[in-house]
Amino acid sequence: SLIFQYFGDKLKLYAEVLKRADRQGTEMQGQAFAPFLEDESIATDADKFRALLKTALQMLFDYLVENPRIIRILNWEQAEGWHTWTKIASQMNTEDIAQFRALCAKAQSAGLLRADFDPLLLITMAEQMYMTYLSSGPLYQSVFQGENASSPETLARVQEIIVEFIVHGMIIDPRLAT
Repeated sequence: SLIFQYFGDKLKLYAEVLKRADRQGTEMQGQAFAPFLEDESIATDADKFRALLKTALQMLFDYLVENPRIIRILNWEQAEGWHTWTKIASQMNTEDIAQFRALCAKAQSAGLLRADFDPLLLITMAEQMYMTYLSSGPLYQSVFQGENASSPETLARVQEIIVEFIVHGMIIDPRLAT
């Protein structure tokens, strides 16, 4: 009865849980990205932009490791075809997404990023890879017997592999452009 008293119904409670997670992520990103975003050359300097992307992807992984309930919620939502998510998507704060897209557009204009796709797609794919790995621990334990799929060392290596994979898919390597 308290759910109905404070939130009205389960959907509004669910929306508040997701909005809270979104706010936490936005605040975390704001703090970490402030030094990058103050630098006007970020969208034209390949090394600086690569560092920004790596930082963003590492933070996302760390956030998911620290918040396994969010992974369960999103996995449930995915299994249900994102039905509930689509009902509440308009309530989510998308300022950070707009800021990221604008920065990526500048980097694409500067020739740092591939222009044939939306970089947000690869960030979303990284999130899905993270969630799959982090929610599949028991599966990995049975397949790779004797290895600890959730040890700090293994998590750091998985994070590194996915970050490198995604960043490599986004950044144009001038050495390969001949």
